[in-house]
Amino acid sequence: MKSFLNAVAWAVVIALACCVQVTLLARMNLFGGRIDLPLVVALSLALVSRPSAGALAGFWSGLVLGALSGATLTHYALSRVLAGYFSGSMSKYEPEWRSGALLVALGSLIAGMILVILAPPPALGVALRDTILSAIYNGVVAMPIFALVRKLLRPKVV
Repeated sequence: MKSFLNAVAWAVVIALACCVQVTLLARMNLFGGRIDLPLVVALSLALVSRPSAGALAGFWSGLVLGALSGATLTHYALSRVLAGYFSGSMSKYEPEWRSGALLVALGSLIAGMILVILAPPPALGVALRDTILSAIYNGVVAMPIFALVRKLLRPKVV
């Protein structure tokens, strides 16, 4: 029962991150890169759980964000499922907050590259630059988010 309530709570947190993304963060960009808050939250959750939970968190973030933004759900969901699974497979190394932020940046880069492959943009060079910048920004934003998620989900060893 407790794990079900945790899953529902994290689904709500990811949905709220999607709402913040669509309302506030979608308009903010710096040199073309954008922060992707739902992806940061999903990958941070994946890094402290299992690969299957990471894939599920990635799928949920892609589904909700795609639905709210009016984008193609398949592209968002598939790219985030694969990035979430990758991040979840890195959880066995129990990353600290710095390495966790780096892994979130790498997962964001993976999701962005898969998205570029699934939905090729007209200007490939610009899209690759924006993807790399977004991954860097996500890594920076992931530092406090991953630290908080890790603190909330990792039990203390006495």
